[in-house]
Amino acid sequence: MDELEVNGYFASSNGKFYFLEFENVCNSAKEYKIELIKHAKKYGNYEL
Repeated sequence: MDELEVNGYFASSNGKFYFLEFENVCNSAKEYKIELIKHAKKYGNYEL
């Protein structure tokens, strides 16, 4: 993860940047944690 935004985050892979959008807008650390865990479960099988 390179940069965290309220509606997602930027990640880099093979020299390219990608924006991975959250389902919900995050306004607290707890909300970020919930959304990041969702992404880890959803995309855990993919290699970035």
